[in-house]
Amino acid sequence: MLLICILVIVLWLSVLAYGSLRINSGMFVKSTCSLDDKNAVLLTFDDGPHPTLTPKLLDLLRRNDIKAMFFCIGHKVESFPEIVKMIENDGHTIGNHTFKHTPKYTFWGKRRILEELNACHEKLSAVGVDTNLFRPPLGITNGDIAWACKRLNYKIIGWSLRSFDTQHTMRERVFRRIRRKLRGGDIILLHDRLEGVDWLVNEIITEVRRRGMRFASPDELKIEIAK
Repeated sequence: MLLICILVIVLWLSVLAYGSLRINSGMFVKSTCSLDDKNAVLLTFDDGPHPTLTPKLLDLLRRNDIKAMFFCIGHKVESFPEIVKMIENDGHTIGNHTFKHTPKYTFWGKRRILEELNACHEKLSAVGVDTNLFRPPLGITNGDIAWACKRLNYKIIGWSLRSFDTQHTMRERVFRRIRRKLRGGDIILLHDRLEGVDWLVNEIITEVRRRGMRFASPDELKIEIAK
């Protein structure tokens, strides 16, 4: 009997861990992780804004007439509000990515998590950005994060293709992974704080168009995005 109880507990913890670490599991929060149009892909960028790399990326996107999603960290919004305005003025969609982007927040209580999300929301509001979109750092969710998102009426945006660009400094290696995994309907996770992001995105643009696919606009997601 004891063994059965231990096995049940282990199984239960395993299921919780899976649901917490896989944003597309839907165990704690419903998230949008792919596009309905299987001939399109959507570019998304986390952890910005960066004072020099984000403008270079924006220039590339502008020249290619591509709209993307940028999930910004609150303290960086506070430091570089003019870059956030550049993102917005170029017609991109901006979302909340917490104020500090610390992995510890996943262990906080729901009230403190709410404060963390609110702090970023307020910094975005201060520069005129009204958003109802949130991307959890590392894609980790739990019951308390879900509670905070519900209080703020946030829509959760995940991804179907993780580039792992933060784990490999060689942009060529990252691109090879993306090229191998790329499928129509993908929401691609990238980071605009990393050196070479403009080179990487240019290669992605070339590959997507070589395959006869297109780049979707965030407006095409089946959710209501605050304007």
